[in-house]
Amino acid sequence: MENVIMKLNEQIALEYNSSGYAYIKENIKKILKKLPIPLTKNHKYDLLTVKVIRKTCSTSSNCIDVGCHTGDILTTILRFAPKGQHYCFEPLPHLYEELVSKFPSNCHFYKVGLSDQVGTASFNYVVTNPAYSGFRSREYARNYEKEEVITVQTDLLDNVIPENVKIDFIKVDVEGQKWKCSKEQSKPYCAIGLSLFLNMAKALRIIMARIHKIFTNF
Repeated sequence: MENVIMKLNEQIALEYNSSGYAYIKENIKKILKKLPIPLTKNHKYDLLTVKVIRKTCSTSSNCIDVGCHTGDILTTILRFAPKGQHYCFEPLPHLYEELVSKFPSNCHFYKVGLSDQVGTASFNYVVTNPAYSGFRSREYARNYEKEEVITVQTDLLDNVIPENVKIDFIKVDVEGQKWKCSKEQSKPYCAIGLSLFLNMAKALRIIMARIHKIFTNF
């Protein structure tokens, strides 16, 4: 089934321009996410994410969404923590604007890429598949992906989250930046009840070991 879906995506990409393809692909994803049985690996991870959030969050839980994208995970967070304060990061300007207009006032959005330093950085915007965008270029399963390099603001998580806010859940989904967005943080997020959910790629074990070392040294 997963191979069939991949071939369908490739055919759509050949027949439509990048914006039309992205629109159709997002609608396919929305349909798949409503199914209770996973049809692809990504769909399986999405269902697991919902389970983690349901188990971790209460009505007033405060959450962080790093790599908010179109707000799919944030929507789930709001289902289980509608009264919490949620801090969301999305460096792509058009996605940031959509998020601001779409979600309620207890969701706070920041048009920055989290890093280990304050400033600016080059960012690979994958026009044909914005979810692949990140600070580093990556290998793609399909050869038709189109990239543009843009400049985005960078900041530390410590500089954004208020001192008096207890964080209950954090989701990090950023291509090539998971290590940098966590290594210079000084606040003991895990010590105050943080559940860390990372959507990793090839370097899962190495990065998880590094992050675990940071969070257990407070």
